[in-house]
Amino acid sequence: MPSRKKVFTGILSLIAIQVAVSVFGAVFFLAPADNELIYEGVLVENIDLGGLDKSAAEEKLTRALEPGLRNSAITLTFRSKQWTLPYSQLGIYADYKKTVEEAYNTGRGNNHFLKMFDSFRIRMNEVELPLAFRFDEEKMRKSLQELAAEINRSPKNAGVILLDNKLQVTPEQKGYRLDEEASLQAIKNAVIQRKESCRLTVRQVAAEVSAGQLKDVRDDLAVAVTGFDAADKNRRANIILAAESINNSLVKPGETFSFNYTVGQRTVQRGYKNAKVISNSNLTDGIGGGVCQVSTTLYRAVLMAGLHIVERHPHSLPPDYVPIGQDAAVADGQLDLKFKNNTAFPVLIAVSVSDSELLVRLIGKKQGNKKYRLVSDIYEIIEPKVTVKKDGTLPKGETTVLVSGQKGYRVKVFRVTEPEGKKELVSEDYYKPLATVVRVGTKTNKDLRNRK
Repeated sequence: MPSRKKVFTGILSLIAIQVAVSVFGAVFFLAPADNELIYEGVLVENIDLGGLDKSAAEEKLTRALEPGLRNSAITLTFRSKQWTLPYSQLGIYADYKKTVEEAYNTGRGNNHFLKMFDSFRIRMNEVELPLAFRFDEEKMRKSLQELAAEINRSPKNAGVILLDNKLQVTPEQKGYRLDEEASLQAIKNAVIQRKESCRLTVRQVAAEVSAGQLKDVRDDLAVAVTGFDAADKNRRANIILAAESINNSLVKPGETFSFNYTVGQRTVQRGYKNAKVISNSNLTDGIGGGVCQVSTTLYRAVLMAGLHIVERHPHSLPPDYVPIGQDAAVADGQLDLKFKNNTAFPVLIAVSVSDSELLVRLIGKKQGNKKYRLVSDIYEIIEPKVTVKKDGTLPKGETTVLVSGQKGYRVKVFRVTEPEGKKELVSEDYYKPLATVVRVGTKTNKDLRNRK
């Protein structure tokens, strides 16, 4: 006779088999055939698509959602700024076909038996699917680029300025740059999650020169001074304009400074006036006369600071405000003065103009006890030729000087490093002599009688 324990175990087994058969039967009979209908219990945006074919589901979604989406917009934010842009401007559209396809595939695996269980599970526990979207990235990028024009800001380097003969450091300012790729993806995610706003991704851009880097810019590297005639108002005005353009310019380590780029074009529209300029070995009137005195004074300061000259040109005649060979001619689009900051610290250009003097200071960080001085070695002097022009209106033998000639020079300029006395050839120039032009009278007494 079987024991009570065995009987009890058998009864439990029978019950388990019966329950399993019942569950399987329920799943089997409740699960729909694998037809072309979306399973019951599948919803999109709280809209029931169960029991519908794809066409009917797409029509139902479109009718229910499109009117609202047509007027939808998303607010893009950066700090306190906001821009509300409609979906249509951004190229954002509901993708009903893709949404319906995902709804149809929900619960449909490869295994028929698993499909039955999935369909039963979905019927018992509804599945909510998100609405799919498609994005016109070209439109989105165009809108982001328009916003970037408002958001982007270039960083501003810290600077050193000379005020009341005291150096002051101006702090740097960080810049901003809209990250187009990250912002585009953020907008997509916000739309898919049906959010009404999205924070744009904006990166900070650090300044290349910080206030901390300028704390050591305190030493006078070189000072150069040239004089001019205070009575020549136009020339003085031009000198002031050019001096103001380069004043407080900061040249970073390794950077090349261009005089023409910094000063800009010398035009009447920018305030430059007519004054004497050296052109083709002649003194003539020209717009911007006097600007070369600024470039020349800067050139001498650069040499005496031990900096590297990248580009420099001599005048056709040696100007009288600096030793021969120590000038630097400039001309719009033709002749430039360029130098490179070959030190490990920034260099500040400080310029001031008094009634009759122009002063250029280069301020940086001294390294060691080196000093520099300039030496002009004139190794040849060329006397000017004399050109005689006969003039029948002057009495015979009478002479008048039309053009005062100038001597020509061949000169070498050396930079001498102290205290070791090392000489470095800086330039070798040739200044052509300017011929003397004399008018000689040829009129005789006979010519006078014939006229009577």
